Amino acid sequence: MTPPQKQKQLDRVRRNSAWAGAIFIDVIFVIFLVLSFYVAPAPADVVLNVAILATSVIVGWLLGTLLSPGTLREQGQFGNTAKAISTFISGYALAKIDDVLNAIFAPKMLLESTSVLPAFRLAMALSGVVGMALVIYMMRVYILEWVPDSKEPNGTEVAK
Repeated sequence: MTPPQKQKQLDRVRRNSAWAGAIFIDVIFVIFLVLSFYVAPAPADVVLNVAILATSVIVGWLLGTLLSPGTLREQGQFGNTAKAISTFISGYALAKIDDVLNAIFAPKMLLESTSVLPAFRLAMALSGVVGMALVIYMMRVYILEWVPDSKEPNGTEVAK
């Protein structure tokens, strides 16, 4: 097998693996959505479960997009956005999230609760963020195979 044939086969395996991973994560999302109806004791809890799943998927989509810029222009724009987000997280959000995380991860909340709802929501939210970030990253990098455009992040043409 020649090197170009090996590379073509490797690219096909990467693309198929990315599709398999994306489909697997989508199946997990559907399972979480269905379970959202079964673990909820009241209709308001179902609504909150679906809202948590939707929010975590959207946050994961944003993270996946930021992690895989498709063009040189996006690299520049995402770099600025990532700096702004990291400044916010390291400043305000990190100071406030400590109390929230202590309450969520307290053994009393997760292990001694009479309901599985808090642990389910935490697992669903983490799966939503990480799973969607992975799906977007795999789609942009392995499946769509973005090609950088001919402009630098500042808008000037790239020398050829």
